[in-house]
Amino acid sequence: MNPQTQEDALTTLLDGREIEVTHCDGSTERVKVRKIPIRRLSEFAGAWGRPEKEAPFYADRSPHWTESLTDDSFAELMDVGRELNFASFKRWFRWQVQSLEAVNVPMPTLVLPKP
Repeated sequence: MNPQTQEDALTTLLDGREIEVTHCDGSTERVKVRKIPIRRLSEFAGAWGRPEKEAPFYADRSPHWTESLTDDSFAELMDVGRELNFASFKRWFRWQVQSLEAVNVPMPTLVLPKP
């Protein structure tokens, strides 16, 4: 198994990936950036595209906690969170659209941000 495949398998097994973050006060800690379970994607949809809402969701922490991160740590949290979740969220969103189309509910045009 190549290293990338091993990392992907470990991420799936652990439902996320640990990263080290730095707070503005200089302290550091390890935090799990989680893969959002399908059962929570409807809740997550309300946070998508709003980093101040997305980041706490990925780390399962409060907005106050994510505000205490350095810019670089916040960016890494967002990057890893989107890397882990974009494909499944996009697929879930497509299912929602298909469900609404099936019952003839008109859908507004929406462009999802690229990760």
